[in-house]
Amino acid sequence: MTNNSNSQAALLEVEPPPSFLSVKQFYDDSFDYNWLIDGFIERDTTGVLYGRSGAYKSFIALDMALSIASGLPWHGRKTGRAKRGVVVYVAGEGHKGIKKRTMAWQANHDNPDSGFYLYDDRLQILNRSPLNGPDDRDLFTRFNDNLSQINQPIDLIIFDTLRKTFGDGDENSTNDMGRYIDRIEQIRADHNTTIMVVHHTNKSNQIRGSNALQSDVDFCYLIKSNKQKTATLQCEKLKEAEPPYPVHFEMAEQTAVNNYGTTIKSLMPVRVKEGVKAAKKPPSGIKGLVYNHVKEHCKEPTFWTDVIKQILDKKQSHEGKDLTTGNLRTAIKGLQNTHDTDFNFIADDGQNNTIQVIENGQK
Repeated sequence: MTNNSNSQAALLEVEPPPSFLSVKQFYDDSFDYNWLIDGFIERDTTGVLYGRSGAYKSFIALDMALSIASGLPWHGRKTGRAKRGVVVYVAGEGHKGIKKRTMAWQANHDNPDSGFYLYDDRLQILNRSPLNGPDDRDLFTRFNDNLSQINQPIDLIIFDTLRKTFGDGDENSTNDMGRYIDRIEQIRADHNTTIMVVHHTNKSNQIRGSNALQSDVDFCYLIKSNKQKTATLQCEKLKEAEPPYPVHFEMAEQTAVNNYGTTIKSLMPVRVKEGVKAAKKPPSGIKGLVYNHVKEHCKEPTFWTDVIKQILDKKQSHEGKDLTTGNLRTAIKGLQNTHDTDFNFIADDGQNNTIQVIENGQK
């Protein structure tokens, strides 16, 4: 007679065949987020940044690009590297404007070393016809081949805008939009990178074109501008993480001087607190425990690691369970999303996160 319990135990111990994963193997994998911009954009993803004309889409996309390329925090959120990264910016129009904005940004950030590359050629993702002349590659293939010549890991590729890089097709067609997404996904896979497409709204202020775009991407951000020289960045989709709270910007004028001594003026986004409100009462649970500790002990910028060590040293517990480095770090990240009017979060050039109580509501 067969022992059912022994048979079941033996079955559970069998290794799955190739191309299959068991539930046990799920738990063996690390599921830490690999952020390109902490809390906003994960590495190895594809997404969209969209808004109506004049909503400062390109300004904010370029601000992200230059922060990553320079290895600097993006408005207090650390970017993917401690040193400079590599970002490719495909500007379908307005190359002169991109150059002016880049010079102004660098002047405001003391001209940091940057791995920022502006693609200075035409690109049509869905163009399959060969070019005239000795180069018989189509525009997509030529661009993809040119990326390989950078010979460095590429952190981010920005297509500004979808309309200017779409090529032969109709962005309202589900089939054509699917082909466009497939080809930019091919670029992402070929170069192990992250891709962001800048796009427009339609007359109803919805994302323009086939809804296949918003359905198939990993993240989607809407930029609103209700009055001149202001903008709000709002997350509509972040596939594998909790969406961040909206970020508000004012567009400040910045000047730079080129190599010919000509003064150049441009706008750049400066984060403001307008419209962001703290929770009406302190949070509860582990998050509340961390909130109270920081309020009492972090009058000066304090490293997250030190905050965690201080709390662990107190031998506190929550609901009968010991606190861990992991759940305390998660709690601090939660405060970063919900209580950034109570605390100042800063990532320095060395990618060290600090937290500090904001006195009298002032940054």
